[in-house]
Amino acid sequence: MLERVAHYANNVIMVFSLDGRLVEASDRFFDLYGYPRDAVSGLALTDLRSPVGVESLGSDLHQVKEQGCFTFETEHRRCDGTVFPVEVSSRIVELDGQSYVVSVVRDISPLKAAM
Repeated sequence: MLERVAHYANNVIMVFSLDGRLVEASDRFFDLYGYPRDAVSGLALTDLRSPVGVESLGSDLHQVKEQGCFTFETEHRRCDGTVFPVEVSSRIVELDGQSYVVSVVRDISPLKAAM
């Protein structure tokens, strides 16, 4: 049941390999980012971050790996190239004997616009 609920969550849930390749994403990912479903397996973290967001990628991944979990703000990029601010909560998880990064991503555009 939890797997089905996760796919309908308001926030995006993504699973990445430790080398930064997208393995799986919740349904909300496709709505927010605009990628077709068959594109998931070819995407990397660098594809989803804005140029500014890519600059901090190494540091963010280091924090996740060092602490086991890390929450931060960055900028992401949609399939059409538009950039938007996000809050990311990432954690290292062990699934079937392999480590992954699970990230919950929240679009914070409305919060930033209200400031």
